[in-house]
Amino acid sequence: MVQQNEERPEQPGKTIPKKVEPVTVSELFTLGRKPAEDLVYLLFWTGMIGVLYNAFVFGKYISVTFSLMNTLSSDFYETTTTGGDHVLLGFVAGAIGFGVLFVLWKVCCELLLLIFKSLQKYVGSNLKMRGLSLLIILVFLTTACSNHTLPKVDSPAGEFLIEQGYEIIQQEDIVYEHRLEKKDLTQLPHQMYWSVQSVDAASYIGKIIYTTTFYVKNHPLDQAPSNLKGQTIVYVMQTENEVIGGYSLPDLDDPTDGWVYSLDGRTLEEFSGMDFGTWRQQWDSKYK
Repeated sequence: MVQQNEERPEQPGKTIPKKVEPVTVSELFTLGRKPAEDLVYLLFWTGMIGVLYNAFVFGKYISVTFSLMNTLSSDFYETTTTGGDHVLLGFVAGAIGFGVLFVLWKVCCELLLLIFKSLQKYVGSNLKMRGLSLLIILVFLTTACSNHTLPKVDSPAGEFLIEQGYEIIQQEDIVYEHRLEKKDLTQLPHQMYWSVQSVDAASYIGKIIYTTTFYVKNHPLDQAPSNLKGQTIVYVMQTENEVIGGYSLPDLDDPTDGWVYSLDGRTLEEFSGMDFGTWRQQWDSKYK
């Protein structure tokens, strides 16, 4: 006697987990064919690429900003220079940044899923309405949950660089804020920063100086030796309502020791028209 397999009734209180089916190319470009869970699942893992990238950029920024410092002395001057990126600090910052971005992205996707389910509840089986709801969600996604960040140029410093003909690749937040004192002009690193400015530094004593970091192209230092990235780091100095000037460095993987360049990429000797010893003597007699 052949025994027939009988379906076992579901036990109360237990649910069978739903298997997420892969999304095919044809279904990806067809509205109303895949459930909301599958689409949000695909979106979540795609967005993780942006999360990883932004965490890496943040860690790299912290590593470069808080670089290890070396002090070099000679018979003529003493200078504090960058000795290399702070890799450990950058790794820790990147890990923290990844955790924060992951949580934010997870919450964003959970909210999208909630919106999807709420719309489906009222839409029912009407395919046209499903297509409309999907379109609304996609518009919301591209405007509110995008990981892409455009360079910020809505600041006097950014507008100043654009007027100089530089292409802004990335703008960091204000990384340094300092009230200038007279003694700063004869001490490093402030002496180095002000040495390549076209303005009289004495006019800004007592004022708060804000320094903003930009990564730019179309700069003379893009062609500097070992500058494989082909871009330049520019630091713009400004007060609350006036752009003073700035200085620049080639964006090297392994920064070298030395003096900063002027905003347009000239050395101290090229900028001042004097050798270092003559310049130092005149500078000290003016500001000491």
